[in-house]
Amino acid sequence: MKEKIKQRAIKYFLIFLAAMLILTFASRMLYTERMPCVSCMSVSRKSISHEFEYSGTVEALKSQPVFIPEGLRVAELDVECGDRVIKNQTIMKLDMEYLHKKAAMLEKEIAEQLETASAYSNDGSTPVFTEAGLRTAEVYVKAGDSVSAGQKLLRIDSEHLSRRIADIENSLNADISTRDGYYENEDQHSADTITNSIEEKQRELDRYTEIYNNGCIVYSSAAGVVTGVLVRAGDVTSESAAVLINSDPTVCYGLAEKQERLEALRKLDETNGFIYSPSEGIITSKTVSLGELTSENAALIVSDMSGGIVFRTDVDEDSIEYISVGDKFKLKFRNGRIKKENCEVKRIYKAAEGGRYTVELAVESDDELKAGEIGVMKGSVLSEDTYDCIPLNAIEFGVSETRGEIFVAEESEGFFGKEYTAKKYSVNIRDKNNTDAGIYDLGIDPNSKIIISSSKKLYDGQKVR
Repeated sequence: MKEKIKQRAIKYFLIFLAAMLILTFASRMLYTERMPCVSCMSVSRKSISHEFEYSGTVEALKSQPVFIPEGLRVAELDVECGDRVIKNQTIMKLDMEYLHKKAAMLEKEIAEQLETASAYSNDGSTPVFTEAGLRTAEVYVKAGDSVSAGQKLLRIDSEHLSRRIADIENSLNADISTRDGYYENEDQHSADTITNSIEEKQRELDRYTEIYNNGCIVYSSAAGVVTGVLVRAGDVTSESAAVLINSDPTVCYGLAEKQERLEALRKLDETNGFIYSPSEGIITSKTVSLGELTSENAALIVSDMSGGIVFRTDVDEDSIEYISVGDKFKLKFRNGRIKKENCEVKRIYKAAEGGRYTVELAVESDDELKAGEIGVMKGSVLSEDTYDCIPLNAIEFGVSETRGEIFVAEESEGFFGKEYTAKKYSVNIRDKNNTDAGIYDLGIDPNSKIIISSSKKLYDGQKVR
């Protein structure tokens, strides 16, 4: 009887142990099922590969732009991009009526500006002075007038001048009488003092008398062009110059620019508005249209293919640091039907557009490509340094593009064997491309498992599977 009870107890105990074991494994399975499932990759030591793909155009080394004064209307346009032209071939014609109208307006502007003092530079001008305190009756010249030496410039008011002369004479006579009194009283010091005043007034009287005897006229002291008239009729003269004369005058920059433009319009008038090709070649650029107005940019560009061709493309600032003169790239044209291998970078320079650089590659001249064709530059360049590299998608970036966070699956021994914990690390990016990032040394084992994907959002210290 006791033996049966003992066997039954052992049986129930084994059943209990089996049930506990099953429940433990079931609980473990449920626990691990709730853990984030991650995939990992080890750190690799390598250079970062930078791939490039930029579109650009084929351009002739020898090309001539055709500039036309801005604001003229195009009446006829005989060429399109890609057309071959010969030297002196008619390529367009301007509206002559509109050209004459623009020239007349410009002539009027220049004529009006030449009559102002601001039209000329005062450098090298000869000032013409007259006595201060005299009223100007008439001014005979204006800015821009040509004058000869001895020519009349302005006339002083004779009545005003006569009164000035009379006032000085009266004052002078009074001083002389006073001085005679000093001599009679033997006051030599006072007599000497007033003598100086008498002599100064006498000199002033002589100058005014000379002007009066000359008909109250102020004459030019030199031949040249009047570059400034500083008094007007009715003004009272001062110690400053009344007129400025320059024997070799220079106009201000703005006026000189207008004169050059007027000269260009006159040359176009001589050709009846016809524009001719400056050389033989192909039209590779056209910025004008029939009936529209010309701009300050080149209206056309004529390219001579015989001088060789290059491929030019604009590269952004982030990519230019990886491209150097001497690097070689592949070029593709016409959807890949034409390929040019190992095209060498010859020049790199700042582009007109801010923040970009123009890269110029040598292209072998042949009959396949024409100036103006669009192509694509493709290639890759390895970084000079080698880095500890991890997949770019393993990094969680914040505000900065050079700093982020990664998770490393750290291994440990548990009750049921190996367990993995997600440990967070901050990383600084040294270099990167579209797939990999080179980071600074984290001080971890090179064989560490970098988490690159997870089925759930991770946090530091979380168990993963």
